[in-house]
Amino acid sequence: MMKLLLVFSLTFLILAVTSFFFSTISGTLIPPPTTNRYLTVFRYDFIAMILSLFTIITFVSGISYFLVRYFNHNQSSEISYLMIFLIGLLADSVRIFIISMNIWQSFTELLILMSKAVLFGKTVSVVSLFFIAITNDVTERKNTGRNIAIIIAVSIFISSIFPLNTYKIEPIGMVVIGFKKAYHIARLIFVGATFLAFILNAITKDTSESKQNMLKIAFSYIFVVLGYFILSASDCFFMMITGAILFLPGMSLFLSSIHKLYLWQ
Repeated sequence: MMKLLLVFSLTFLILAVTSFFFSTISGTLIPPPTTNRYLTVFRYDFIAMILSLFTIITFVSGISYFLVRYFNHNQSSEISYLMIFLIGLLADSVRIFIISMNIWQSFTELLILMSKAVLFGKTVSVVSLFFIAITNDVTERKNTGRNIAIIIAVSIFISSIFPLNTYKIEPIGMVVIGFKKAYHIARLIFVGATFLAFILNAITKDTSESKQNMLKIAFSYIFVVLGYFILSASDCFFMMITGAILFLPGMSLFLSSIHKLYLWQ
């Protein structure tokens, strides 16, 4: 599965680069409107927004290679949930095709389908990390397949029930979601619950080493998810750089801590 994810992420990256390249040289690339921005303090920059998407895709490919290289014989269930998280990041990055192929101007079923895929990615990325926190016990490993099915089913359901306004496009290439505030508040609640679950896991650990390691996982998780949220919403260089600075070190600490946790267990 790790190798399949690596191949898929690299293929996704190549297709994204190819699509953006041909749309640029053909002169058909049109930036989406700059209304409905998340952060209006900084000036909108179309290049920064595109680079942010490519940064996410490149990070997924790099992390996938790292998993194949160093976690190939690791039976930790946390890695399975992490791969679902990475798939969610790629689904979120489908926006690169919505922009490069000017699908955001079409108002077709394809736009709705791809926007649902983006919404699925935004949802499954949060839910998958939540399951890392609540299924930390060794006895839960036998239920990994069932839990992954639950994660995917819940994310598909959520992405299906939220309405999409195809006549309003965000500058990051995403169709405006109905009940947008409620959706984002729910994601933040999931993040808070995940962090709290990691902290509670740290408190219940028997040794000081395992407590410290679980605390590292908790705080590195915050860096990872904040970095991802910022990169995903990035439409200026400040957000792109800030997101990358938070995400990459956070993911490095997150992976190393999970590896240590698996060895102790």
